[in-house]
Amino acid sequence: MKITIPELYCPFPGVMNPLAEVAAYETLKWRRRFRLLHMPNHQLSMLTARCYPTATKERLLLADKFMHLLFAIHDEVTATDELSAILHNRLVIRENTGINAAFSDAWEQLQAVSSRSWQQEFQLGMQKMFDTAQWASQNKTLGRMPGIAYFYQKRPYLGIAHPVIQLISVIENIELPAATWREPALEDLTTFARNALCCASDLFSLCREVEEENAHNIVQVIRRDDHLSVEGAVNQTTQLHNNDMNHFVRISQNHPLFAQHEGSLKQYAVSLAAVLRGHIDWSTGDTERYRFTYAGNFKVLEL
Repeated sequence: MKITIPELYCPFPGVMNPLAEVAAYETLKWRRRFRLLHMPNHQLSMLTARCYPTATKERLLLADKFMHLLFAIHDEVTATDELSAILHNRLVIRENTGINAAFSDAWEQLQAVSSRSWQQEFQLGMQKMFDTAQWASQNKTLGRMPGIAYFYQKRPYLGIAHPVIQLISVIENIELPAATWREPALEDLTTFARNALCCASDLFSLCREVEEENAHNIVQVIRRDDHLSVEGAVNQTTQLHNNDMNHFVRISQNHPLFAQHEGSLKQYAVSLAAVLRGHIDWSTGDTERYRFTYAGNFKVLEL
């Protein structure tokens, strides 16, 4: 059966960092250095360039390393105990190759350009990602299916959405007072962006995850819990995405907090929009990682 994913609402222009090809070349050399050429490429440097369109060369290259690592951790369900120890600076890697060595190298570079308070938040987010990956892996091993309410709590940390958004402030060099990051409107904006990103990702990856017998997909969970057809679950997930995007647009364009602060706060909202648009453009145009029919494009999804 072939499924068409309705075109997702995302009223932002796609923007590409002009250093995309440089990032692809340099990251390839970095992967070769750590003997990670077996990791699929999937044109991930294009995704990095779309998500961080105004980043400098140094920071774009750093983001691209993390993008490749995040996808590898997600796809291979890498044992995360050592990665966690590296992240919390409890383990020094002596090897010169492998994903642990590469992660240690990227983390050391990230610490050099970020504040201690930001690093602590990033550590918390990455740890949640590691823990959620292990939770999903155990569920698969035991044949245990997550319920929809609990899954919604876990989903933001299942995959790359949370760290990719967390990286924005460092990679795009956005500085805000600590109190501003705790503003409810800013927290809501980030939450709606992350939720929309998760819905879009699960729509695009549906075929891949069905083939891998991975039940940790919003479409699959909705389909099972609400007793819907695949098409019905796809449409409901699309509506969830579009609702979150509408909330994102409303807050970023109309909330007084953003109207009163044109500088870094506005830049952060624009950067979030770049991640949302960039992920859609990459998934539908740049990569062959996914297979589906998307409105206006010619990809094929078969279930």
